[in-house]
Amino acid sequence: MKSLLVINKTLHLPTFNLPPGASCPGKSAWCAKAGCIIDGQPARGRGYCHRGCFGCPSTVTALKARLDAVHRPDFVPRMGLELKMAALNGVPAVRLHSCGDFYSLVYLRKWVDIAKRSPIPIFAFTKSWRVSAAWRSWLHQAEKESAKRLILWWSADPSTEDPRKLGARRVALVLPKDSEEKTAYDPKEANCLKQTQHLSCIECGRCWDRRSRRVTFMEH
Repeated sequence: MKSLLVINKTLHLPTFNLPPGASCPGKSAWCAKAGCIIDGQPARGRGYCHRGCFGCPSTVTALKARLDAVHRPDFVPRMGLELKMAALNGVPAVRLHSCGDFYSLVYLRKWVDIAKRSPIPIFAFTKSWRVSAAWRSWLHQAEKESAKRLILWWSADPSTEDPRKLGARRVALVLPKDSEEKTAYDPKEANCLKQTQHLSCIECGRCWDRRSRRVTFMEH
């Protein structure tokens, strides 16, 4: 594996992903892969990490290789070097976990260490806030310790509760395609400029702007 980071052709940003399911302790019934077990029941999922290129054998193999790389002692310095190279090439930010999530405190702490030294912001959408109060505390602490270089969005979908009621400072809300489908949160309109005004993520920059507190997406 030549590089840990891979350019996402939709976002035009480098990303780092992990295998879905096992690396997603806070996965919801809405986002889980069909056949995953959620609360003892088979879940029928709608998350995009189980569609398109993510289902290709080569991508599956690459995601597993990245999970293996996380456990190597050189993961933190290696990622730090790649982030420095990305910054030199004019990359404004790095996205974590289009697929996968923070699956353990040890893994989260590695990204805190990386972010502290990163020349560019690192942002991620996470459902690990759903696991426990301890996880919610860890996520808050991670942003604080990284000097807010690690920007964490607590992600919600139609099957979850509203994370703002549990102390979220920054929320990403997914709106269902079916306008009749109930959600535990408002608003009802997307504010993602890529979806609503066809801007690129780089032109918008909301997801790595530390001042941002809410981003709302249509189901995609």
